[in-house]
Amino acid sequence: MSAASPRASALAQAAAGLFGFCWAGAWGLWQVMPPGRLGWMTQGDWSPPLFGWLFARANGFSLPVGQAPGLLHPFGSSLAFTDGIPWVGGLASLLGFALPEAFQYFGLWLVSCFVLQGVVGARVALRLTPDPWTAGLLGCLCALAPVLPARMGHLSLCAQWVVLAAVGLHLVELDGARAARRVALAGLGLLAFSCGVHLYLAAMTALVVLALLVRLALLERTRGLAERFGVLLAVPVVALAALWLAGFFTGPKAALGAEGFGDFSANLLTLVDPSAYSRYFGALPSLPRQGEGYGYLGVGVLALLAAHLVLLAVQRPVTRAAVLGGLPLAVAALLAFAYALSFRVTAGTRVVADLSSLYAPLSFLTDKLRSSGRFVWVLDAALTVLALGVVARFGARRWLARVVALVAVALQLGEVNFSLGPFHAPQPELATLQSPEWQLLRGNYQHLALHPVNLQWVCRYEAQAVVRLSYLAYQLGLSINSGHVGRVPVDLRCEQHLAAAELDPQTVYFPLDRGFLTELQQAGEVCGALEGGVACVSGERATPFRTVLERSPVP
Repeated sequence: MSAASPRASALAQAAAGLFGFCWAGAWGLWQVMPPGRLGWMTQGDWSPPLFGWLFARANGFSLPVGQAPGLLHPFGSSLAFTDGIPWVGGLASLLGFALPEAFQYFGLWLVSCFVLQGVVGARVALRLTPDPWTAGLLGCLCALAPVLPARMGHLSLCAQWVVLAAVGLHLVELDGARAARRVALAGLGLLAFSCGVHLYLAAMTALVVLALLVRLALLERTRGLAERFGVLLAVPVVALAALWLAGFFTGPKAALGAEGFGDFSANLLTLVDPSAYSRYFGALPSLPRQGEGYGYLGVGVLALLAAHLVLLAVQRPVTRAAVLGGLPLAVAALLAFAYALSFRVTAGTRVVADLSSLYAPLSFLTDKLRSSGRFVWVLDAALTVLALGVVARFGARRWLARVVALVAVALQLGEVNFSLGPFHAPQPELATLQSPEWQLLRGNYQHLALHPVNLQWVCRYEAQAVVRLSYLAYQLGLSINSGHVGRVPVDLRCEQHLAAAELDPQTVYFPLDRGFLTELQQAGEVCGALEGGVACVSGERATPFRTVLERSPVP
């Protein structure tokens, strides 16, 4: 198959990327692109990456990257355990001296994921067809993947283009050992990148890259067997090194496991279940919490996939080399899907199999990767690429390939229910504490502490208080004892009561109810009202901020 010219290939990828950019705008994402807009990130699961980044920035560049000792003090946290995209945050922290105080990179990241989904889709399609017009349209189809907007609540998980790119490497034609090495290095590079984005993406990419290296070992015969399969060791080596550098192995002793394996799963119907995404079809039955396993392909991709399977059945049989080359990816995709289903295999709302005994020895893994349903994305990517491959069946009839690709894009685009998007409504501005008296904390105190500790999903959590005080701590270069993180220190106590001897004179305490306020007052703290809340400081230190509190005492 003759390839498209470099210029035509670049234009096809650029067109698909531009379509992805416009598609992001259709979901309302342009309004969150400005780096100075932080208000939208103070809501829900967008809060952890924001404050992970802000406190990592306050700490400066570090190795491993993204350490945030000021968040959840005295335990600390990191970009890795706040879904803060360590590679991007680490690079941004290097430039922190030149960035404004109110700065976030997550809006740009989110839009870039839509762009790269289109670019990568077109690049993969160019390995299936020499026609840049068809490839560009198929790239647009990839940008329309329903699973992408479905993950906007977890920003780092929107980098599904990494899995698609890794799957696409399985299509690269090998013309010798040098080409095989290039493909292997590209796969390992994607793996290293994914390790600095999100642990789940790293696990999926590792599986696909491992399958890629097996494929290369099977097809590339110029080296010995031991040398060809020995390269498989590069996968754990690269993954472990990249995960360490990204900060996944550092920090306090923490409870990494959590409940949810078996609940946050995929359904056997997930590939054809649009949930509320489609205007053409209604949602199929599923169990609560199976949204994590959302894997709907979209009506356009499903149509292409069905057409390709029919053509495979009626046209000439697939060659042995093609089967051998595709087998490792097929095995990897099916293994990922099996894990996505979890031990409780469901079809609709009915449990069809219980594999508890099979998964029991793997609890060390399932506790860490409890949202197993996400692994359906490997099968999603593999089936999407298989669907795109239908255009290779049209041979020289480029006009037919273009028409088919255009119809698929129209079908996929036409079914979207935009009412699901969280960004169509105007996003809030950042609400901060404005009283000038807060500036008196700078240089006189080191820590802010909500009393009791506030930690989402684990302890009491008053979001507004945590957000406002966390941003104040960031502004003043202080630490805070509360937050929303993914790694909970095992020594953390939610309702810990403090004796007088345990109070720190360098800490400003914020009691959240009368009982804790009384406790602090009885321990000798000076408490006063300020900007709608109550703050308490040591009565043993004469500071300007203590004087402010004494002017507004709390009975």
